Amino acid sequence: MKASFALAMLVIAAFSTPALASSYQIYFPQNATTLTPEAKTVADAFAQNVAHDNPSAITIVGHSDTAENSRTLSLKRAQAVVAELLKDGMSKSIKVSVSGVGASDLAVPTPPKSHEPLNRFVTVSY
Repeated sequence: MKASFALAMLVIAAFSTPALASSYQIYFPQNATTLTPEAKTVADAFAQNVAHDNPSAITIVGHSDTAENSRTLSLKRAQAVVAELLKDGMSKSIKVSVSGVGASDLAVPTPPKSHEPLNRFVTVSY
């Protein structure tokens, strides 16, 4: 009996695939809205997961550091990611929620006017 259970678990493990990530962070240089090659790689990985999982909606939220402190800049970053995802072949039928929150939701707490690369990002999720 124990051998049968162990064999069954081995078969299940062999045919199981790990869950794909459904949330990514794409980072930007200071005051930039253009995706770096590294950011494009992350966006491409997200687009592949979207194609695999076929969610009905995704959420894209742009952020800025406290030196930039700009909702407009963070929204432009989010829009740049949407453009990249569409370029990567994401279906236009997927509902996309896009927003920019400026420096109101920091990944790394910093004082005002601080240059923090980890706060200059866009989160993409479903």
